Amino acid sequence: MTITPEHIHHIAQLARLSVSENIDSLAADLSRIIDLVDQLSHVNTDSIEPLFNSHDAHQILRPDIVEIDD
Repeated sequence: MTITPEHIHHIAQLARLSVSENIDSLAADLSRIIDLVDQLSHVNTDSIEPLFNSHDAHQILRPDIVEIDD
């Protein structure tokens, strides 16, 4: 996908950001990032086990206990 300066202005307006410098450079950088993410979406990960599953999550830190020093 090619990001144009018009896209940058539109996104900036939606996010209420002010962008005035290097719009062309920013558009090119964002286009490259989106192309890289698109490449990742085509990688076959069917045989890859997930590294973390939130259903198996458990507390790995100490319990949060309030202690008052006198």
